[in-house]
Amino acid sequence: KGSINKIKECKYNDAIALMDAGKYTEAIAAFKVLNGYKDSINKIEECNSLEKYNDAIALMDAGKYAEAIAAFEALNGYKDSINKIEECNNLEKYKDYKTRNGLELKQNDDGSYAVVGFDKENKDRNEVMIPDAYKGKPVTSIEKRAFEKCSSLTSVTIGNGVTSIESSTFSSCGRLTSVTIGNGVTSIGDFAFSSCSSLKSVAIPDSVTSIGRGAFSGCYQLQYTIYDKARYLGNQKNPYYAFISVVDRSIMSCTIAGITKVMADDAFSGCSRLKRVTMGKSVTSIGNEAFEGCSRLKSVTFENPNGWVASSIGSRVYSLSASGLSDPATAARYLTDIYVSDSWERK
Repeated sequence: KGSINKIKECKYNDAIALMDAGKYTEAIAAFKVLNGYKDSINKIEECNSLEKYNDAIALMDAGKYAEAIAAFEALNGYKDSINKIEECNNLEKYKDYKTRNGLELKQNDDGSYAVVGFDKENKDRNEVMIPDAYKGKPVTSIEKRAFEKCSSLTSVTIGNGVTSIESSTFSSCGRLTSVTIGNGVTSIGDFAFSSCSSLKSVAIPDSVTSIGRGAFSGCYQLQYTIYDKARYLGNQKNPYYAFISVVDRSIMSCTIAGITKVMADDAFSGCSRLKRVTMGKSVTSIGNEAFEGCSRLKSVTFENPNGWVASSIGSRVYSLSASGLSDPATAARYLTDIYVSDSWERK
């Protein structure tokens, strides 16, 4: 009897070795020969589950998400199969597609596409060219951090279908020198181009209505247009289109250029000595916290006080009376206190 048990133990160990090697079919056959020795019956079941699990993983890796989901569901909660089902559902919903430009895109719920970044084979490319459309649907956005820290990137061209450039999209692309923004872009997110230390010029199209905080911070070679101690970015038609920041935060007064349309978030933030501002007649939007920390500001003259509204983060909208904004002291109090965290827009 002892010798028989020794033989079974050797066969059991051989079956375990086959199982550990991932040779589940052979392991199952080896455990069956043992006729219930030790936990061989449980090991057969485990081998079956492991084989099915690995087959499901292979389907998932191959992008066959519907088949993979069915395979994971058949495992009845084995290992992390429930989590894998959820992962497959997400991958199927936001399946990445490659374009001729080496990009990965995902389809949004409305059918449009968002750029996720470079595909794996093109992560070291030096050029981004975002198309207007893909498969007949518009490419409308670039996701947060999509190209952050792409150290090889030198040139970016954004198609006219894109409406938003999200936060930190091109942040810390140290070799980026050239950016062309399509004329469909309406918003440029926080730190979108921050720390692009080689960026020398960028044109802001007339479609842009908001520029996030620090969108161009750390772009030390960027060429601004300077007017009354303030930095502007724009385009060939209007170089003063967007008020970005002040040259020196010790500024005491400022007149915003008469043809400026947009004031970026944090434009005057931290200008604790600022006392007087004249708001140009063409300004149509003022960013969040544009006057945060301007504790001495007591006079803001609106050359066009009509039609202004303030929108909070929670999407609540406040109509601002023209009579209130016609009073420089009241306008200053609105901008530095009551509505300081809101974005302003002139309808």
